Amino acid sequence: MTLRVLHLLRWLCLVTMLVGGGVPYAVASDAAVQRVEVITEGDLLLLDADIDISLPTQLETAAARGVPLYFTADVEVIRPRWYWMDEELLSSRLTWRISQNMLTRQWRVSTGSLGLPVDSLQDALAVVRHMRRWPFAQREELPVGSFKGRLRVRLDVSQLPKSFQANTFNSNDWAWSTRWYEFGISVPAEPETKP
Repeated sequence: MTLRVLHLLRWLCLVTMLVGGGVPYAVASDAAVQRVEVITEGDLLLLDADIDISLPTQLETAAARGVPLYFTADVEVIRPRWYWMDEELLSSRLTWRISQNMLTRQWRVSTGSLGLPVDSLQDALAVVRHMRRWPFAQREELPVGSFKGRLRVRLDVSQLPKSFQANTFNSNDWAWSTRWYEFGISVPAEPETKP
């Protein structure tokens, strides 16, 4: 009897997700990528971007209570093909962790092993809002030519504590994401040198 109930609950969760109640990355209407610029510097391709971020109240409240928020920027470089599906040449990702120490009330934004203390949640979000000089690819990873790129920023719920991951399906606030923003990218044959 218990096994049947478990199978029924799993089936109901799957149906709910397929119908749209639990779509993992629903698009937030007030979040958008505003600008993207790709800079070639030596053998690196660097990305600058500006993101319009306005968090739902539930996310701000959770962060103020000590729940770390993880924001991930996904970038893809695609070669369009008329005869088949587009070819993905490269994908890269950058994740920021925004957290508050409940004892000291100090905010911190981290990426990888680098961390920066900031005064408020809004100061931490400013780092995500204004991506600067992100080395998302090396020049030799892509062929020479012009391609299509796309970028989105999303709340990465897979890195939340397990107790919060279960609750994310109950609220669209936790499915925060921008739409994909398309931009052009040009890969030169030779590295650019500064005069």
